[in-house]
Amino acid sequence: MGDKIGLGLDVAKSTIEVCALRNKVKRGDRTVIDNSIAGGQKLLTWLHGTDLSDVHVYLEPTGKYSRVIAAFLHEAGLKVSQVNSYAVLNHGRSKNYRSKTDRIDAYLLADYCLKENPPIWEPPAPSQAELSEIQARIDELGETLIQEGNRLAAGGISSLVQLDIKEHIAHLLVRKESLEKAAKDLVHADALLAANFKIIHSIIGLGDKSSLALLSAVRFDRFPKARSVGCFAGLTPRRYQSGEVDPIVRAGN
Repeated sequence: MGDKIGLGLDVAKSTIEVCALRNKVKRGDRTVIDNSIAGGQKLLTWLHGTDLSDVHVYLEPTGKYSRVIAAFLHEAGLKVSQVNSYAVLNHGRSKNYRSKTDRIDAYLLADYCLKENPPIWEPPAPSQAELSEIQARIDELGETLIQEGNRLAAGGISSLVQLDIKEHIAHLLVRKESLEKAAKDLVHADALLAANFKIIHSIIGLGDKSSLALLSAVRFDRFPKARSVGCFAGLTPRRYQSGEVDPIVRAGN
């Protein structure tokens, strides 16, 4: 084991800015890779000669953009951590950074990793990951349905266009219902998901759709108590003695 290396990854849609930083070194080594499996392999090649047990990867969770690279590096044996962007933003402010660029963000991620030693991320079980993707697609279809509904309500002079919108809405409803059934079948086929779904569904006011959405977003086995889930969701108050009311922390999922 040598010196710990903080590997900050600033993830974008197509590329990833990388900064490798060691203790007591102000400037780190840098590279840019594609946001893909091939990019991950290039990163491992770039790290050739480095003891991977010394490397701690740090990145912000950016949904589908960060999912592939995080899983790839975890499978390659590297320690991977994910953090709320709010923490890194404040870290940059504490170091008096006024600009925000990909290079700066990658450096701050690496520096934060070295100083704070964040907890190690574990990828979700395949069933949990699939449920999350299905739910994300359901949400996308829901947004499209709202848009098409607004277009239909706005009216128009073309009966052909109005008919096309109606047919599209009907098609979207069928697809959405099919995905909702698939999500429910997936949950009932998995013992852990089914047990958690039963608990969530027992809460007054939560039906099938809300329970599935909550279950897709929260890995309940990763939280030791209910308050931790509330913190993750950004729904817990914080102490703020300058005022009489404790504000809700708006830094969660």
